[in-house]
Amino acid sequence: MENSFSSSCSTIQSLYFPPHILQHILQSLPIDIIWLFTISSNKNVSCIASRLFYKKILVYYKSSSDYNQSNEFNDLICSNNTNRINNPNTISKLSNSKNAFLTFTMLDFSEFSSLIYPYIDQINFIFDPIILNQFQTISGSNLQFLHNLNKINSISIKFHYSNDKLNYYNNNYNNNDSNIDSNNTIPNDDNLIQFISLFKQNITKLYLNSLNITNLDLLLNELLDNNNNNNNKLKILKLSNNNIHKVLTLANLKSLKYLDLSNNKIKNFKNFNNILFNLESLNLSRNINIKKIENINNFKNFINLKKLDLSYLNLYKIENFDNLTNLVDLNLSFNQIDKIENLEHLANLLYLNLSNNFKITEFGDSFNNLINLETLLLNNSSISSIKGIEKLKNLKILSLRNSRIKTITKEFKKLVNLHQLDLCDNRIMKIENLENLEQLTSLNLSYNNIKRLSNELESLKNLKILNLSGNGLFEIDKDSSGLNENEKLEWLNLSQNRLESFHNSFKFNKLKKLEHLNLSFNYIESIKDELLNLNDLNDLKLNNNNIQMVNCSCLSKLNNLKVLNLSSNKIREFSILKEMNITKLNLSKNKLINLNIQGLKHLENLILFKNEIVHIKGIDNGLAKLRGINIMQNKIVSLKCFKMLRNLEWIKASKNQIKRLDQELSELKKLKQLMLDFNNISKIENLSTNNNLQVLELSNNLIEKIEGIEELKNLKVLNLNNNKISKIENLDLGILRNLRTLELFNNKIVDVDNIFFLQLSKQNSLKISLHCKDAAGILSLCGFNKFQQCLNLGEEKAY
Repeated sequence: MENSFSSSCSTIQSLYFPPHILQHILQSLPIDIIWLFTISSNKNVSCIASRLFYKKILVYYKSSSDYNQSNEFNDLICSNNTNRINNPNTISKLSNSKNAFLTFTMLDFSEFSSLIYPYIDQINFIFDPIILNQFQTISGSNLQFLHNLNKINSISIKFHYSNDKLNYYNNNYNNNDSNIDSNNTIPNDDNLIQFISLFKQNITKLYLNSLNITNLDLLLNELLDNNNNNNNKLKILKLSNNNIHKVLTLANLKSLKYLDLSNNKIKNFKNFNNILFNLESLNLSRNINIKKIENINNFKNFINLKKLDLSYLNLYKIENFDNLTNLVDLNLSFNQIDKIENLEHLANLLYLNLSNNFKITEFGDSFNNLINLETLLLNNSSISSIKGIEKLKNLKILSLRNSRIKTITKEFKKLVNLHQLDLCDNRIMKIENLENLEQLTSLNLSYNNIKRLSNELESLKNLKILNLSGNGLFEIDKDSSGLNENEKLEWLNLSQNRLESFHNSFKFNKLKKLEHLNLSFNYIESIKDELLNLNDLNDLKLNNNNIQMVNCSCLSKLNNLKVLNLSSNKIREFSILKEMNITKLNLSKNKLINLNIQGLKHLENLILFKNEIVHIKGIDNGLAKLRGINIMQNKIVSLKCFKMLRNLEWIKASKNQIKRLDQELSELKKLKQLMLDFNNISKIENLSTNNNLQVLELSNNLIEKIEGIEELKNLKVLNLNNNKISKIENLDLGILRNLRTLELFNNKIVDVDNIFFLQLSKQNSLKISLHCKDAAGILSLCGFNKFQQCLNLGEEKAY
């Protein structure tokens, strides 16, 4: 490229692509820069360029809407054989961009010349399959262009098809030499690429020698081995989800800090003895049949290791951690370990995960020196005794879910720094020995055998979360439960118990900070004044009880209540006060006949599924924020009352007694989903102004003709299964460019004379399901053959 071009604008450097390599470049996604291309003055190159460029290069941009740059650019590019672009006015309109997504279709990848990107921070190259027909190894001068990417710090290279091998080499190329030899490769510039992502490319071999790469991500490839020598600056190496069977030498990766070899097929680590002094994080999880880790040579060289993941390895024994004195995070979950041992030297350990080792039955003496341990996860084990855990005096999080613990023993008294305790799904019958846990904020005792609450809860002054669900509690006594003394409680779950009422006039009146209360799946028959003074209550679940009557005057005092669930009860009448600030109300599966929700100005979602409602009083008055309503399986005959619900986005009114689409529906301009299947509708009408409609479900009605949908430009799904449509005529679905699913099954269509009006060529992914006696005629229509794979003809005959 001539120097005059770059000098024509002092702030913009040139972009140079040899056209004999490049057929088209597609620029997409959030790019605010228009790309300029020029060609060599070489006559042979110019000759090839004239052939390629007349196919036009696609340029997509989002800047300078008042200036038709792309058209001007294409005119310039196709104007002559030399294609010199030196228009300062065009250059001056370029915007700085931080990332670029380029799609290449190459004819020859052997002479890829230099590129200069002055401002781009990140480039994503996508190579088309045509490249892979001509080479199997990207090496040598193939990537010499990278030496000019002085400001690039990130590059992602993706291939549409699999390639066998990807090589990046460095042969000490002299950056000042303008004649690039075919044997030379990527230069070793200090500012060269630091991050390479090769995600899901089916790469099988990788060589990355003598580069300045600091972060390499090869997630989900097909690597069979790893040979990554001499990358002195490489800090992060991700090789997860490959097919690596053995770990080769990593000794020269002296700067490596993060190594991920998870989800491979490594069977042993006998060669894994390199001097990785700087390694801080090692992930070996989800490899196969390691059974024991002695082949890792005692981890003797990983002296700075802080995080180690050995989960899902089928390990039978814990051993060889003597040198890991700096380890702070150890994951041994999902193994076959039967004994906790050999942890004595891990004095700095903060996090230990031993969950899903089902054979572990006791703690033993292995925790004696873990004085700094803060988190212990030992879920899904066979532990019945917690003797030995008292040594962990700095423990903050303890989880022993799904074990065999029967008693909260005295050892818990010494865990005075505990913040979270999870004993869910054990065999505990009594709450005890928790009086010293004054810092406890979260306690999970769900799915045990606790029948009564004790005053033990009174001492937990900082408790914010308490889960007692699934215990079989049959009463909460005012004098003996201690529950009402937890004044900082914010979240309380008492669901799936046997509560019928609150004994001895128990009230939640002292729990003034309570935000979430779950009383679902009990036997409660009424709610009176038990909930008074819960001024911060936001979410109240009373579903699946035996409630027949609701004291709405009591609920009206809950000024911050937003979500109220009263579904699956026996409520026949419900009239809620307009002063309430509820945003979501669920009254489904009751016996409601009459409902008054007038004036709920904050209501956004109303769920009335499976009742006996004929009319909803007040729905046309003051529900300005209502976005969705579910009235499925009721006795509604008309939707006229929805006229004033201008913000409605979805209506689910299946299985009612609706006979027509009322004119009032045309007022719902924001409607996106309309489900009216299993009704008695005979005609599609009054939807022409519902331009935002995306899903229209009208199956199992009495419709005879497809009409009234031409204006639904955003329609994606149209379901007309099980109607009475016998012919399709004068129907042009080509104008419905967003339509992706058309269901016409079981309509006995016999007339396909006008089926060509479908114009399917505009819907590349349109899926059609229909039942038609003349399916062969449909398939023979012009332009229809490429859609046969997504056509469901619905009848069990061979057409």
